[in-house]
Amino acid sequence: LVLLLERFATDWTDGHIDPTRVTVVPFPRLMNDFDTLLFEVLERIGHPPGAALRARVVAQAETQRRFHSTHRYDLSRFGLTEAQVLADTRRFREAFLCGAEPPGSAAS
Repeated sequence: LVLLLERFATDWTDGHIDPTRVTVVPFPRLMNDFDTLLFEVLERIGHPPGAALRARVVAQAETQRRFHSTHRYDLSRFGLTEAQVLADTRRFREAFLCGAEPPGSAAS
């Protein structure tokens, strides 16, 4: 998994992935801004939502905004430490979790 994340981050930042064909969505946005995000995706693919879909999306967004997981991983069960996970995923986190924009964007 780490190799896959590394390769994707490198390909993304080096411009080998067409950002008009791929959207990277941080998990917090999926949970906290689901409705806006989904309507953006539907617009991007040229599929305007009908009234029923719009209502279902808005209802799901409210459910997700209220959800708070109590699930926690015990890294030691997998022979890992937090320091190791952070080190192994540094390149990916820098590319996608720290506001990095896709190649060719206005912020690049």
